[in-house]
Amino acid sequence: MKRNIDDFDGMKDFIISIVGVVAWFLIGTIVIAGYFIVETKGESIILTLVSTIFTMVSSLSIIVTIYIYNSQKNREDKKQKVIDNIIISNLNKSLSILKKVIYGVNEFYKNEYSEHYKEIKLLRSEPYLLAAFNDKKAPVYYKIIEFKNASVALQEAMNMKYKASEYLIFILDQADYIIEDFNNIFNHSLIDILKNEKLDNNIKIGALNRFVDVDSVLFLNQISDIERDLN
Repeated sequence: MKRNIDDFDGMKDFIISIVGVVAWFLIGTIVIAGYFIVETKGESIILTLVSTIFTMVSSLSIIVTIYIYNSQKNREDKKQKVIDNIIISNLNKSLSILKKVIYGVNEFYKNEYSEHYKEIKLLRSEPYLLAAFNDKKAPVYYKIIEFKNASVALQEAMNMKYKASEYLIFILDQADYIIEDFNNIFNHSLIDILKNEKLDNNIKIGALNRFVDVDSVLFLNQISDIERDLN
C-alpha cells in the first residue's frame, strides 16, 4: 500500500508520544521505587537505580532523535526527487523535440526525391512547412517541422531551476545554452534563408546542406551528452 508524507508525520508523532509516556512512567517508577528502597536498603541503591534509568532514557532519546532525523531526511529526499523528476521530464521533452526538428530537416534534405529538387520554399511558419518543387513547378516533397514547444518545455524546467539538485542545475544551464544556440542557427541560418523568395535556390540548398552535415551533427552530439548525464 502506498504511503504519503502525512503517514510519516503521524508515525513520528506516535513515536514521540510513546517516548514521553515511557519517560514519565520511568520517572514515576523511580519516585515510587525510590521511596521503598531508601526505607529498606539506603540511598546508595536508589542512586544507582536512578543512574541506570536515566542512562536508558538518554539512550532511548538518542535512538528516537536518529529515527526522526532519518525520517525527515527521507521525506526531504522524496520531495527533491519529485521536483527533479518534473524538471528531467520537461528537459527530456525539450531535447526530444529538438531531435525531431533535426531529423525532420535531414529527412527533407536527404530522401529519394531530393535529386528532383529545383525550388525550395517555406510555405508556413510554426509549424514550419518545407516544400520542394521540380523543374515543372510541381510539388515533389514536403515536411512539417514543429519547434515552438521545445522552448516552452525548457522554460517550464528552467522555472524550477533553483529548486533542482545541484547536479541538475549544471545540466539545465548546459541545455539552456544548447537550445538557445540551436534557436539562433535554426532560425537565422536556415529558416530566414528558406523563406526569402529573392534568394537563389542554390543558396537555400547550401543552407540545408550546412545544417544537415555540420550543425545537426554537432547538436545531436551535445544532446546525447546531456541525455547521458541525465541517466
